Amino acid sequence: MTHQVAVWNQQTFAWYTDAGGEGTNQIGTTGSNPTTLDTNTQYRLRYLIQETAGSTVAETPVFGLEFRVDAAGGTSFGAWTAITSGNAAFTAVSTASVTDGATTTQQIGAGTFNDGEFSYVDAGSTAPTNTLTATGGSDEYEVEWVLEFAAVGGQNFEFRVIWDDGTTPPATALDTYTATTQVSPSAPVNTLLADNVSSASAVSSPAAVITRILDATNVQSASTVSTTAILQTHILDATNVQSASTVSDAAIIQTHIIGAATSAQSASNVSNPTLVANSALGSATSVQSASNVSSPVTTQTYVFTATNVQSASAVSTTALSQDIERLPPDGDDVVGSWTTDLGGSTNLFQSIDEDPFNDSDYVQSELSPQSSVARFTLTNPSGAVDIASDHKVQYRYYKELDAAGVQQLDLVVRLKQGASTVVATWTHSNITGTVVQAVQTLSAGQVSAITNYADLRLEFDANAP
Repeated sequence: MTHQVAVWNQQTFAWYTDAGGEGTNQIGTTGSNPTTLDTNTQYRLRYLIQETAGSTVAETPVFGLEFRVDAAGGTSFGAWTAITSGNAAFTAVSTASVTDGATTTQQIGAGTFNDGEFSYVDAGSTAPTNTLTATGGSDEYEVEWVLEFAAVGGQNFEFRVIWDDGTTPPATALDTYTATTQVSPSAPVNTLLADNVSSASAVSSPAAVITRILDATNVQSASTVSTTAILQTHILDATNVQSASTVSDAAIIQTHIIGAATSAQSASNVSNPTLVANSALGSATSVQSASNVSSPVTTQTYVFTATNVQSASAVSTTALSQDIERLPPDGDDVVGSWTTDLGGSTNLFQSIDEDPFNDSDYVQSELSPQSSVARFTLTNPSGAVDIASDHKVQYRYYKELDAAGVQQLDLVVRLKQGASTVVATWTHSNITGTVVQAVQTLSAGQVSAITNYADLRLEFDANAP
C-alpha cells in the first residue's frame, strides 16, 4: 500500500491592525501587501497553509515563521532567519485582542478548514504554534502571528511559514510558496497640534480624522475691573477669575466647549444690567469675589460691555447669575472602525471628554474611510434647559498624512437626538492637516427641534471620496 506524505503550500495571507478581535480591521485585501506599516505598532499577519496532495499520512504540523530583510528597502534579501523578539528588528508583544495559543477559525480560505492558532512573536524561536490537528489530506490551516517592528524604518521585510511534524521549533521549508508578503515599516507620522505648530505652511493631506472636545482658559488677577475690562468670552470651560489688580481689555477673548456655570456674586458698585449671557450645554461652577476667585471657574459666553460693568472692586454674592451647562460625551453609541489614538476600540468617548481639553489623546477613523461613522452619547443636563439661551457645539479636527500625502478627506458632523433625528449638520470638505477649532451655534429652529435633552448625541462621519 502506498502512502502519500503531506505536501504543504503557503497559499495566501492577510494583514490586520491589532485593534479588534479575529477577522476585524483587515488592512487592504487578502493577498495584498500593506503600503505602509508603522514601527513600534502591533500588527497581525495571517497565513493560509494548504495540504495539496491528499495526504494519507496523519502528520501533525507545527508551524513557525521566518523572515529575511533588505536593509536598503529593496528586494536583495539576506538569509531566512527565525523570527523572535530577541532579534533587533522585532519587539515582544502582548495584546488583549487575541490570546496566544488560542484556536483560529476560517477567515481567508475557502476549502476544508482543519485547524489554526494565534501565536505571539516573543522570545521563542520562530514563534511556533502548538502541535495542530493531524492533516486529513487536502485541508487548510490558518495561523496568525502578532508582531511588532522595532525602529527599523526604511528596511524591506519578507515573511514565510516553515513546519515540522510535531517538532518544536520547526525548521523545514514548505514545499511551495504561492504567495509571500513583503512590507516596509516606517516611523509613524507625528500628530500636529495647535499648541506645538506655530506655523505650518507645508502640512498637507493627512488621512485620519481626529476630533476633540475643547477646554479652558484661566483669568487671574482682577481686583480692579474697569469699563470694558472683559469684552467677551465665547464659552469658558473650567476657568476662573483669580484675584488680579488689573484685567484690561480682552482679558478673556475666547475659550471653548459646551460650557459650565458661572455666577458673579455681590458687587459694591455694579451699575446697569450687569450680564448679557449666551447659554450652552454644560455643568456648574461659580465666580465669587473678584479679589479672590481661584482658577478654573468661568464656563460660558458672557458679554460684558462698557455700560454693563463699571468699577467693581468688591464683587461678592448675587449681583450676577447665569446657569449654563456643559454636556461632554459620556458613552460610545456607534464606534465602527474608529479607534483611540492608541488603537483601542472601546470607551472612545474617554479620549474626547476632557475638561479642559487635552490634545494628547483623541479618536480617529481608519485610513481611507468610506462614510465611516463614530457617534457618542452626551451627558444629560442637570435640570431644565433655557431654550432661549445660545446652544453651542464645539469640536476640533484635522487629518494625518497618508502615504502619498494627497488623499482628500471630508468630515460631516451631526448633532442628533436619538440615533436618527438630525438636529444640525456641519460639513467640512477636503480638511487639511492643520487643527481646526469649530464652534457651531444652533439656530432657533434647530434648538426647537430638540425635544429630549437627555438623548443628544454627536456624530462624526469621515469619508475619502
